[in-house]
Amino acid sequence: MKKIIALLAAFFAGSAGAITTHHEASMNFDKENVRPFLERVNSNLSLGLDVDKLVEFTESLEVGEEKRLEFSVQYNGQTLGMIYQVYMDDIDAPDLYLFVETEELESAIQSEMVAFAESLGL
Repeated sequence: MKKIIALLAAFFAGSAGAITTHHEASMNFDKENVRPFLERVNSNLSLGLDVDKLVEFTESLEVGEEKRLEFSVQYNGQTLGMIYQVYMDDIDAPDLYLFVETEELESAIQSEMVAFAESLGL
């Protein structure tokens, strides 16, 4: 019986969506740039994000409020867990934090953040 419980615990601990290692990509955004950034990163990295849901979630926060969503994304043929965390730093300036399981995905997201900021002349 103990072996079965240990096997089940190991199986569920490694299941998609359960983030065991956190790699962070983060940036402060103007509120109107959240959707364009999420659409860009979703398109360029083929993550399968529900952009509408993430934008609605972001826009629902009050100044000083911080919340997170956990879900799975697709990246390079893998299903990986992601945490989307928002801190509403100012009335129109959310800080977005994307926590992911792999350093490779974190690096790809961070590169998209830099490229997006550069495209806006920031």
